[in-house]
Amino acid sequence: MKRGGRTTALLAIVGLALTGCASDSGAQEPTTPASQGIDAEQSTAAPQPTDAEPVEPEIPVAPPAQPVPEFCLELTLEIGAVLHGEDLTTCILTAQATAETGRMVTSDGGDDVWSTFDFDMVPELTAYSPESQAGFAYVLTPEGDWINVRGTGWTQTTGDPTWAGLTDTARIMSHRIYLTWMEDTDWEVRTYAEVPTDGDPFVTAGWRLAPEGGTGPVNEVWLDSSFLPIYVHEPGRVRLRTVFQDWGGPVEFPAVS
Repeated sequence: MKRGGRTTALLAIVGLALTGCASDSGAQEPTTPASQGIDAEQSTAAPQPTDAEPVEPEIPVAPPAQPVPEFCLELTLEIGAVLHGEDLTTCILTAQATAETGRMVTSDGGDDVWSTFDFDMVPELTAYSPESQAGFAYVLTPEGDWINVRGTGWTQTTGDPTWAGLTDTARIMSHRIYLTWMEDTDWEVRTYAEVPTDGDPFVTAGWRLAPEGGTGPVNEVWLDSSFLPIYVHEPGRVRLRTVFQDWGGPVEFPAVS
């Protein structure tokens, strides 16, 4: 397993070009602490610590919503820590599988909710979207996908090109594709603060992680201390925002067959 934190490299100066100034009467004597009447021992500065002290969050850190998965124990959630993308993604997936169930709401950050998904990740992903912006409902299972168009009844879309595109898109969203985008980036823990959304997240404060060195397909991810996602912001053309309203609660799926 790769280390979650990255040690900042220090630049070493490999040489100094020393120049001397000479007058017509000869070279000047070098100035030393002794020649200035200063005790040489007193002029030596005390060594400074090289490791910065951890930055304390401005608000108290809430306890984790569930036990931290064993895989995640080597990853550090503290301000300034840098986590490798593959390690972080695996940790989040493990935390989600530990919770087993959840609810996510996706929108453009405004008043319009694009979709809501209740999902069960054990033994395989099953998801139900009771509402969407277009008025469609979805049930996604390992055996196939179904769609209900404005209350007209459930239609299986597996193999049906008329509806397959819609349920394929829903399946991508319910699989939380942002995790795939996160794998190729190192993530820096920026702060612990109030989550900037009024979308009813399952906790109101968390750790904000952002891509190290700039932005990416995912601009920021907010996690609780057990690495469960709280809020995800994707700043692309659609400015997708996903709020996780619940983890580990009961979920029900309609009968579709």
